[in-house]
Amino acid sequence: MADLQDRFLRIRRRFGFWTRTKRITLLVIIALCFYGVVFGDYGFLRIIELRRQRAYLEKQIGLWTIKLNLLENRKRRLEKDDFLIEKLARERLGYYKPGELIFLFPQPDSSDESRLTGLDNLLLNR
Repeated sequence: MADLQDRFLRIRRRFGFWTRTKRITLLVIIALCFYGVVFGDYGFLRIIELRRQRAYLEKQIGLWTIKLNLLENRKRRLEKDDFLIEKLARERLGYYKPGELIFLFPQPDSSDESRLTGLDNLLLNR
């Protein structure tokens, strides 16, 4: 019987490498690695968030590129077209030629503040 018990202990020592403490330690290490892969600074969720942010920023870059192109076209037009400069001066700054009559039409919005906008404010403030 003692021989059988010694034999069992030798087998247990040979194959009993994974003691309870080692198994728990290994599970904790695996759990921490999994947590790092999913929730860490370079984890799966952070990568998804960064991709979403990158798509948003690329969309914004596209919109600002379009706006830049429109402004550059407008700048070129203003450099070359005297009629456009005169039109903008009349509309935005309220300039007029001597002897010219200006007709003011009421705005469709009924609020007092929005009725007097742009050219109307400039003409009334003179």
